[in-house]
Amino acid sequence: MTCHEDTEAVRSRMSASIISYLQEKEERATAVPGLTLIQRRAPVPATSFIYEPSLAMIMQGRKNIFLGKTTHYYDESLFFLTSVGVPTVTEVVKASDEYPYVSLLLNLDMTMIRSVIAEIALYDDYPRGGTAQAFGPADRRLFEVMERLVNLAVSASATGYLANLATRELLYYLLTGPAGRCVQQTALLGTQGNKASKAVDWLNHHYAAPLRIAELADLCGMAESSLHHRFRALTSMSPLQFQKNLRLHEARRLLLSEDIDAATAAYHVGYQSVHQFNREYKRTFGAPPRTDIQSVKRQY
Repeated sequence: MTCHEDTEAVRSRMSASIISYLQEKEERATAVPGLTLIQRRAPVPATSFIYEPSLAMIMQGRKNIFLGKTTHYYDESLFFLTSVGVPTVTEVVKASDEYPYVSLLLNLDMTMIRSVIAEIALYDDYPRGGTAQAFGPADRRLFEVMERLVNLAVSASATGYLANLATRELLYYLLTGPAGRCVQQTALLGTQGNKASKAVDWLNHHYAAPLRIAELADLCGMAESSLHHRFRALTSMSPLQFQKNLRLHEARRLLLSEDIDAATAAYHVGYQSVHQFNREYKRTFGAPPRTDIQSVKRQY
């Protein structure tokens, strides 16, 4: 029996619960801390999204995640874990009214993950390479624990205590499963002890500021060449590309949520040239700002 077949029953139950809970909504945060439930009834074109430290799992459907120049094909058979806030572009490629795309996103407390790592002491070698993102097999144990979290959320009986227990159990299975070493590496690479993660954190908080690589490298205690190498290894992007994606993501959020024009949004996120902003926005989202925002708003 394949992993996909082994999880079919639990995924079917979860999908039904999530669809019933969401009704006409596409997504909704729940009473379980950090848990968001999602459905899509049609394919969604490439869209900017920032994954905070989190675990994502799909009940049914398929999507692509674009990290830098790398495309990851992601469906019910895999989980996606990231330990740093990273700007991505995602694309739902399999969804319909008859068979909606159904997924969930659980924001993670990285302190809790490191606590579980310390308690089980499964691997004693500190990771020296790799990225702060991991894909691994989503087996039945993971789905069964996640089902309990979903049941807590949809029954309105969520308690922090029970959710905390289930989350720790989930982390245990992630760390002791087939991708356990990769999960530990991903979690530890997201710590402030990792110099490149300091650069990620700085850019997440100062994306609108001019990027001076020499100053950023000095802040992290690294040579410029080392910063470029380790940053790209960690995020699949260069610092400049990472900053650009953060700026464009925030500009799109502002255009969707506030009554401002493209020029105002561009200057707010740090662009000095509206022409450059429009060009890079279209390249990322497939249409100029005004056209893109009008298209998105028509969907709601």
